[in-house]
Amino acid sequence: MSELVKHPVHKLLYRKQFFKYLTKGATHMKKLGCFHAHHSNIQYIEEALKGTGIELVHFVDPGLTYRAKDRDFTVEDVQNKIHHTIHWIETSGVDAILITCTFFTAHLCQNDLSSSIPVIKIDTPLFHELCKKEEPQILLFTNPDTVEGTMNELEKFADEHHKKINVKPVLLEGTFELIMRGEEVEYRKQVEEKLALYVQRKENYSLAVAQLSLASIAQSVNSRILNPLTPLCHHIEKTLNEDRHKV
Repeated sequence: MSELVKHPVHKLLYRKQFFKYLTKGATHMKKLGCFHAHHSNIQYIEEALKGTGIELVHFVDPGLTYRAKDRDFTVEDVQNKIHHTIHWIETSGVDAILITCTFFTAHLCQNDLSSSIPVIKIDTPLFHELCKKEEPQILLFTNPDTVEGTMNELEKFADEHHKKINVKPVLLEGTFELIMRGEEVEYRKQVEEKLALYVQRKENYSLAVAQLSLASIAQSVNSRILNPLTPLCHHIEKTLNEDRHKV
């Protein structure tokens, strides 16, 4: 054994150098902070990003959607709370933030958001896909509080990208309160039935679902129904890789 290893200080340096040799060329595992409004979204993201090598850290704030219904809680209050939480997540050491709630994304003012890491909206990859078609499309929702905001964001996105779209929002009424009460089995059953009816009509439009809670249900009913998860994985990996190259 060499003298370099025998000396305590040199031994530590030797180990550090040997570790660098072993890990030379190895890629740092990227960490994604996921901001949810409901705990049920965790399983969807975990399943979708399984095998990507991305470490997921989940943050859930179900109280904000309830508080937003209070008359004394303004839109500005909602936006400030979302921005505050995003900044708090940023300090946890993640490489990017994914916002999985369409209510949150609809109230996120990115012009006023100063973040040193990428902030990914769940519906941005979906908007890209919707804007590829000019024929009629139906975008299905279960959460009534996200319809107007999401459609406004979609129209703004289309204008910014100089795209013509023909997207009609449709609310599957009486379903969202089920998942908020934890009745996920009944929620899935009712949504499946309603989606199947739209598929059976075979009318001249494409179908898409706006929310993460609808993604796996849509896939089971008909693989042609566009859902947020389909384009999301590629978008996340691309964003994290681009961020890595900047470092």
